[in-house]
Amino acid sequence: MSVPNATSLLNGTLGALEISLMVELVLYGVTTIQTYIYFSRGDRDPLFFRCLVGLLWLMDTLHQIFFCHAIYTYTVLEFGNVLGPNTETWSIIANIPLNPSMEAIARGMFCYRIWKFSGRNWLVVGLIMLCSLTELAGAVVFTVRNVLNPQWSSEHAFSDEFYCMVAGSVVADALVALSQVTLLRKHHSEFPKTNSVLHSLMLYSINTGLLTSLCALIMCILWVTMPTNLVYVGFFAALPTLLINALLATLNARRDLRDMITGNPDSLSFPLSDTAQSSHLVSQSMGNDPVQESAGAADDSAEFKLDRSDQVV
Repeated sequence: MSVPNATSLLNGTLGALEISLMVELVLYGVTTIQTYIYFSRGDRDPLFFRCLVGLLWLMDTLHQIFFCHAIYTYTVLEFGNVLGPNTETWSIIANIPLNPSMEAIARGMFCYRIWKFSGRNWLVVGLIMLCSLTELAGAVVFTVRNVLNPQWSSEHAFSDEFYCMVAGSVVADALVALSQVTLLRKHHSEFPKTNSVLHSLMLYSINTGLLTSLCALIMCILWVTMPTNLVYVGFFAALPTLLINALLATLNARRDLRDMITGNPDSLSFPLSDTAQSSHLVSQSMGNDPVQESAGAADDSAEFKLDRSDQVV
């Protein structure tokens, strides 16, 4: 093998893996910071929801360990073996089902928020999870067949599972973004600050679906156009971390968005029961008819416009 061919082979295999690792470690650092911010703020999420956030961080940590093990194997244990990256290590194979599992959990958490926000709409949530589980099933089949023949050159012979994974990922992320934007548009109100918060949430949703779907599509294009190298691995490895970071960014932004709403001078919220009780006491002390006063209080209360859109965040 000539030197230029060897260099070209290393650039497309080992070089691609090393660049992917560097990008992944940067994204993992962002995930760690976002996770710390989430737990330090102490938001009132259900216990299972907080446990899932911790589980996602642990799975992302395991994902990075597997990736580092693969690079160590190719660069140290198999030093000088130019064809070494052509054979998958067990850590590379283990990452194939791990990535869609992380994405399924992250989308499940998005679905929980959509389910609550949409008034328990099971149809939308079911479609999203069906696509996500389709991606996971394709990854499991892909992994089993890879274990039986762990050669990079043979993967494209049974790439139907790979296309199934990509299709499930793209459709699921698109549905997450579309459903959130549709639901948020229904809550537009006459309060400018509330609408500003809704627009911010829409941008979060669009960016989440656009970024991850674009990443999956680029991975598929590289898979088809560059069958002899591992450039696509970088995008495959980045997909779950990008989705987790999008989820954590949305969760961590809730306090600031709530402050924008509650700081709106045009929207006031107060317990109407306390108002009615105070009106009743005043009417008794002044000798007025409590029935008429209560009716008047009800009429007055109809003139107040309460902004409850803070519930969307």
